[in-house]
Amino acid sequence: VPDRIGNVYFIGIYKNTGEAAIDHPRVEATLWDAKKQKIAVGAGFAPFMNLLPGEEVPIKILVQHAPAYESVTYHVAPEAVRLGSPTRFKIAVEKPKLEPAPFSGYRLSGMVRNNDSSEVRSVHIVALLLDAKRSIVGMIDGFPGQRQIPAGDFSPFSLQGSILRGTPSTFVLYTSASPIR
Repeated sequence: VPDRIGNVYFIGIYKNTGEAAIDHPRVEATLWDAKKQKIAVGAGFAPFMNLLPGEEVPIKILVQHAPAYESVTYHVAPEAVRLGSPTRFKIAVEKPKLEPAPFSGYRLSGMVRNNDSSEVRSVHIVALLLDAKRSIVGMIDGFPGQRQIPAGDFSPFSLQGSILRGTPSTFVLYTSASPIR
């Protein structure tokens, strides 16, 4: 997905197919010219700090000022979580609505509810935007304005994304949260 200033974003799904939790999921994208020579490399982290076995999350990789390229390859070198154990909370997105934003891009709004028995902080919401053929056309991610959400409480949110390739017709949501320490 190109932006207006010459950068290219590669958006895809990172899935943990292993047996251990992955710490800071990261992917490198290498661009190659027609002669199979490396011309640029970019990297991106998943928006979540860790990924349990079987979980997946969208990932966005930035290649700044990307030259014209013929092909792209990806490199993944997962590292297991070494300290602590990842925690998952019962976070629900209610009444999500995707609509064109006033000036450009799209806005995703709704409510995020903490259905867990513990207070959480830094709830991260990610929407993978898909077109009518279910191809990835963009990604929106961000946080509600309320930093901490008590058990059973909710927070409204409104997130905007403007880097798109095509017109989204649906989306898939992903959430994560951090414990209060």
